[in-house]
Amino acid sequence: MNTLPLIRSHIKRADRIHKAQLIATSHGSKFHDQSALNANSAARKEKAKRLHNAQLMAS
Repeated sequence: MNTLPLIRSHIKRADRIHKAQLIATSHGSKFHDQSALNANSAARKEKAKRLHNAQLMAS
């Protein structure tokens, strides 16, 4: 079985994804990286937890 065409298609796909990421960051896309989204999500969850705990303490 010749895997060369498969390897080429994987390389081309990776290159297209890389180019798209470069374009997104050059245009100021804030969330091109999943880690930024995860950090924001964790911060929102922590804030909601603190608010919930404060409400429980107040009642």
